[in-house]
Amino acid sequence: MASWCDRVRNSPALLAVFLVLAVWSACRRDPSGRELTDLEQGRAALSAGKPAQALPMLERAVRRHPERLGPRRLLAKALVALGKLAKAREVLERGRMISSEDDPERYPLLLDLAALLVRQGRYGEAAEQYGLAIQEHPDQVVAYWRLGELYEMNRQWKDARAAYGKLLAKAPGGAVAS
Repeated sequence: MASWCDRVRNSPALLAVFLVLAVWSACRRDPSGRELTDLEQGRAALSAGKPAQALPMLERAVRRHPERLGPRRLLAKALVALGKLAKAREVLERGRMISSEDDPERYPLLLDLAALLVRQGRYGEAAEQYGLAIQEHPDQVVAYWRLGELYEMNRQWKDARAAYGKLLAKAPGGAVAS
């Protein structure tokens, strides 16, 4: 009986398949030889401005680990870049529903969801998300700042002043990372 190696060597079709798989495998490795995950490849494609290329990899990453919020945020970012705002919103809202307040990725996810709602013109819902972020993480100041901007954009001066006042009380030095 012929060995597996003999069969591949004697069959041009199997040899071609073997070579394609070898090249594909090599492309999925970083310079140290470690295999790259879908998440890493998707992040790299997204950073390179290739959201369409990143999309299937990030979808696989979310399917593989639906409880992780980081991949969901990246997937939503790719969807937004492709103009699929409703789908991005679904991805973020699902993440909000399945996460707990103590998840370190929840606060940035809430901010992403609120920013997407602002982009969709859903200002009331965006204010609710910023409010939820503030309620769950009162020491984090970015939500106060963005809420103030939202109120200012809608000419709700009193509410904007209140949000900025709370921001200044939390970060008296004025250092706020967006």
